[in-house]
Amino acid sequence: MKTLKEIANKLEKLNVDEYAISYNEEEASQVKFANSKIVKNGYELSKDIGIFINYKKRLGVTSIKSFSEKDIDNSINALVNFVKKTEQNKEFKGLSEGPFKYKEVDNCFDKKIEDVDEEEAVSEGMKACEEYAEKAAGIFDKYHGKSYLLTSHNVEGQEEYTKYYYTIKAIKNEGSGYDTFCSRIYDKKLVKETALKASKIANDSQKPVEIDEGKYDVVFGMPVTNILLNEVVGHSCMFNVESGLSFLADKLNKKIGKITIKDDARLENGFNSYKFDDEGSPSGTTTILDKGVLKTYLHNYSSAKRNNMINTGNAGLIMQRSSNIVFEKGELEEGNVKDIEKGLYVTNSWYTRFQNYRTGDFSTIPRDGMFLIKKGKIEKAVKNMRITDNMLNLLNNIERIGKEVKQMKTWEADIPTMSREILIKDVNITKPKI
Repeated sequence: MKTLKEIANKLEKLNVDEYAISYNEEEASQVKFANSKIVKNGYELSKDIGIFINYKKRLGVTSIKSFSEKDIDNSINALVNFVKKTEQNKEFKGLSEGPFKYKEVDNCFDKKIEDVDEEEAVSEGMKACEEYAEKAAGIFDKYHGKSYLLTSHNVEGQEEYTKYYYTIKAIKNEGSGYDTFCSRIYDKKLVKETALKASKIANDSQKPVEIDEGKYDVVFGMPVTNILLNEVVGHSCMFNVESGLSFLADKLNKKIGKITIKDDARLENGFNSYKFDDEGSPSGTTTILDKGVLKTYLHNYSSAKRNNMINTGNAGLIMQRSSNIVFEKGELEEGNVKDIEKGLYVTNSWYTRFQNYRTGDFSTIPRDGMFLIKKGKIEKAVKNMRITDNMLNLLNNIERIGKEVKQMKTWEADIPTMSREILIKDVNITKPKI
């Protein structure tokens, strides 16, 4: 892209040692619905140029949204002048060195995106929801974007993508249900299936009762599994480990569970799949946990070189970023996770907060459908509970994983996950207290 090369020339004339310049353009449309009515249509076209520089071990980043030559020059000069006044980052080991050849990731661009009618999709979802629930609320997002990358180390890359995200909350009396999906290729039936599941949960959530605090075997619904795995993978980023903000610190090559967890930037139809990361390293598939053993942290070029490890292709220039989460049974069995004598089924959870990032102590508040299970069947809805436990305990106590897989992300756990229901033994359940 001509503008990026012009910026590169300007940076070189200012004696910048290294740079990574990106251009991102995205069309985004959203339909929002509430009380089973469409309440908002929105469209946004965003364009920006991102610049990262290394000037004598002094690092800086900026974003440019006005592309006149004057504004670009002013932004570049301001960035360089700023970093000259900062301290050196002696831990920085440079950017990834190209050139590279990039392979396309399958099914990441939907040629029929212009034919997808967001309002029609939302209307079909609301209609499906009527089978069990009284009203629904949620959003349908559609994205079409392009990105370009140019660095000082012979890296040039570009890609085009489409994305879809749908979330719905169904309500019936005092009961509610939630479900969601995300995808790169639109599949019409997913909207109906997602709406039906949310409405069924709402219908089953009538007349909830209080339960006692204590240890329970708990089935995590897919959205809750998504939250758990987002935390595990997020804490595997080397930036968090080095900052003392990870419960996975000092756990390398140690067994902390039974499942296998991967960060897969080359996942077919993966919502966050990419050909190259933010400094141009080719994307790949990284096994973080292998049958419960922590095999690696997520790295960019600098953190990998600094720690004498393999670059996993997860730059973020400031910190590493994960792509898509895939998890497998590892040493466990796949099967009916609700086939237990007594326990709880938690379909959704909000406000996952850590009391101690380093140890993994946390709490989260289940919401929407929560149920008591007896002899493998849902007996009744329950309410007013909180999960107060430790992430490492949960990982170690996973006993069984479901067979059904669905790609999803949520508003507070936005790393897309190929999620499943899971059974975790001896989860600590408390009650919210004012």
